[in-house]
Amino acid sequence: LCATIIVAGQAESFAQSVSAPADKPPSVNPGRPTVTDIASLTAPGYLEMETGLNFAGHGPGVTSQYSALALLKVTDRNARNEFRISSNAYTFQHLAGGATAHGFGDVTLGIQHLLTSQSRGGYDTVVRAEYKAPTAARDIGSGRADYNLMLLASRDYSPRLHADYNLAAASLGDP
Repeated sequence: LCATIIVAGQAESFAQSVSAPADKPPSVNPGRPTVTDIASLTAPGYLEMETGLNFAGHGPGVTSQYSALALLKVTDRNARNEFRISSNAYTFQHLAGGATAHGFGDVTLGIQHLLTSQSRGGYDTVVRAEYKAPTAARDIGSGRADYNLMLLASRDYSPRLHADYNLAAASLGDP
């Protein structure tokens, strides 16, 4: 079991309110997976997709790894629950000894529940539970399930300063 706390400042563009006037679509709610996550939920009625590329070098048994990441998020009509599905959509690895491995990565299912909304002097706070299913090929994934429980908080301190606070506990299937 491990615990992590991450604090990150955001640019002004991320400090926009999730609610938007009727003539304007809501702002995007970037989650920045693996760095820090924002506590506010995506706008109800919108499907949001995040993608990216990841590079990791010199891990146990792996000399380099390239991954294409994908995350889909949708919030229920009550704006209380955000449903999430993510994956290392495709991974290519150079293994120690010169061999290679490639394929689709593990799939993670999650739900993020809004506990409190930001108000004057307050924070957006959510709790998120995730389950990583061992769906990847043998050399790509761990072959075991992972579980994560997170408490996320976000606050706009001013129009130019936004901060996110993340506390996570993880039970990893493979050390």
